[in-house]
Amino acid sequence: MFAKPRPGEKELAIWAIEQIRAFGGVLEHPAGSKLWPTLGLPEPGKRDNFGGWTLPINQHWWGHRAEKKTRLYIVGCEPKNIPNMPMRLDYPTHVIGDVGRAGNGKRPEISKAEREHTPPDLASWLVALAEMCVLNALK
Repeated sequence: MFAKPRPGEKELAIWAIEQIRAFGGVLEHPAGSKLWPTLGLPEPGKRDNFGGWTLPINQHWWGHRAEKKTRLYIVGCEPKNIPNMPMRLDYPTHVIGDVGRAGNGKRPEISKAEREHTPPDLASWLVALAEMCVLNALK
């Protein structure tokens, strides 16, 4: 709903999937991304021909103020071997909305800039996961 890709950005996502399938790694995309149906990426609980699988996460677990549901496409690391993930059960203090429609005045909306950023703890976790995937793919 919010995506407004720059020229060449869609092609970059396709190239990234090709690299992940060839060398192992992880791709992070919004939960509602059209990349999954467009490229036939596996739904959660399924595998593709490259051993890839999808992990749905909530960026709130890593400190984002809004829920920010996200999908990870992973090749080269089995679910039981991924780095430990935080799990937060508290309610996010903010929402991701569009000009006041999502918050309904109950919770404030995050800014556009915050909506586009990844929490530093999640970024570090993704790097650790990608490193594990690449190392496993090289074995």
